[in-house]
Amino acid sequence: MNELAGRRARSGGGASRRAERTAVSFESARFIQRNIPNFEILNEEALQIIEWNAETVLEEIGVNFI
Repeated sequence: MNELAGRRARSGGGASRRAERTAVSFESARFIQRNIPNFEILNEEALQIIEWNAETVLEEIGVNFI
């Protein structure tokens, strides 16, 4: 048997291990896929009423930005 056959292969040394530890890896999060169907809580007319009232409040009272 060859004396090299019994030995382990070289791992690359300290520089290789350091490079592996400091390597930047970017893992992106997966998108959530929802299995819940969309619900229409309010009909279109009710949404228009809410929007109209919100615009009226903003016109009459306004918003104070500090």
